[in-house]
Amino acid sequence: MNDHVYVPTVSSQYDDDAIAAYEAAMPGYTIVGVPDGGAGWESTDALHCRTKGIADRQMLYIHHLPLLDDQPADIDLTISAELTAYSGADLLANEIILHYAVGENEYNEVTMTNTEDNIWSADIPGQPSGSVVHYYISAMDGDGNAATHPLIGEPDPHEYYAGGVQAPQLDYTPSEIEIVMTSDTTEVRTMELTNSGGGELDYSIEFMETTRDISGCYVSCGSEFFSPGETIELDFTVYNESSDSEWINEVEIVFPDGFDIEDATDFIGGSGGALEYDGTHGNAAAISWFGETHSGFGVLKDGESASGTVEINIADDFSGNALLAWTINGDNYGSAPHSVSGDIELEMYGGPVSWITADQLGGQLWAQESDEITLNFDPTDLLDGDYTCNIVVSWNDAETIIPVMLTVLSMPADENEIAPLITSAVVYPNPFNGNGQRDQITLDFNIAETVNDFQIAVYNLKGQKVAELYQGEMSQGEHQIYWNGKTTSGQQVAAGLYFYKLSSKEFSIYKKAIILK
Repeated sequence: MNDHVYVPTVSSQYDDDAIAAYEAAMPGYTIVGVPDGGAGWESTDALHCRTKGIADRQMLYIHHLPLLDDQPADIDLTISAELTAYSGADLLANEIILHYAVGENEYNEVTMTNTEDNIWSADIPGQPSGSVVHYYISAMDGDGNAATHPLIGEPDPHEYYAGGVQAPQLDYTPSEIEIVMTSDTTEVRTMELTNSGGGELDYSIEFMETTRDISGCYVSCGSEFFSPGETIELDFTVYNESSDSEWINEVEIVFPDGFDIEDATDFIGGSGGALEYDGTHGNAAAISWFGETHSGFGVLKDGESASGTVEINIADDFSGNALLAWTINGDNYGSAPHSVSGDIELEMYGGPVSWITADQLGGQLWAQESDEITLNFDPTDLLDGDYTCNIVVSWNDAETIIPVMLTVLSMPADENEIAPLITSAVVYPNPFNGNGQRDQITLDFNIAETVNDFQIAVYNLKGQKVAELYQGEMSQGEHQIYWNGKTTSGQQVAAGLYFYKLSSKEFSIYKKAIILK
């Protein structure tokens, strides 16, 4: 009433929360708490339940049956309302407006048209399936009376789903990134994220190192990476490689401080039955799994393996590698030893990745919306070699991983620096797909004068020579050398980056060649 909202209060601890909830839901209104004064409000009371409404004989009234829930996609939808100015003043035609927004976009305004009597109408354009549409109506008469439908307009609009409610779905390109750079260069790539489903998709982006070393002969860990502050599941497999047919009846794994054990499964796979989890929980726990047949033998025979899963909370402040110690016990029916031990070392993921950054690390996508993310690669100070990381896109309750591989190399000379005797050098087709349509790569070069000790060879990223194409005297003029993508011994090389090396005693230059799968 008069831009005030009156809320019954009951002198309890919840009064302040109730007032705050109304203030958040109805911005622009003054929220007033009304104590019961001994009248005894009920817990379900609202003021209108007691007053049955207060008449406003001058009100501007909007009667509208809203579009809700599922509506057709790609079809213009007509919004109609009956307007009555009880003040007797004329309606202001240019102030009768339909406001609509798709997803989280800005509201559009469409002036409604008087179609008959007091009926006013306007269309919301058809929207793709999965779109969420919000709308409300506002009106004003000549006496300055204003109204919206629903009551507070934009903060609480009507809402419908074009084509029905669809779950968000993340599509992304590329599916993986491979990049080769020298340490003194930078490069920019783009990644596109699209909500191909419906509704709202919220996402965040992290970069996680993926270098990891798992050692161990009899118990292995084949799970995904771990990072501090997360709950993960590690998958373990125990192998019986006994040379004298002794069978395994017990496995123990000791976890480091900062690994808080939530739960675990049995080890399944042995022909004698399961190695059963002993139920141990807690931080830095030592978990045992035991299994024995009625005859007292172990349950995992030689040549067999069994697998189980452990659910773990990783401490927020965990740092460094994680060392998991394991012990396997046999049933003592074979020759000594009857117990073997080892460890599994996991390197922590999620450390800072120095060589890749993004121009944004989160966002929101409504149906059919896309964001283009700019990725910046800078291998400054990295040594030669391969570096890997995962771009982890967390969205709603799902996670998408885009693997990235960076190869850093030093070149003896800038490939664009042409040695004095080589006036031009071009490799084509580049990339080379070797699919039969283009079954060879051409190196086209021009030499200024005859060279007696001229050599042309192809090298891989490790600096290994894979093919020798020419050795001997090379006369002045233009030449073409062909390579079929095979090694000197006739084996097809793997997909990747290769280098032509043109050299003599006086000079050497390099030209890139990319072999596709």
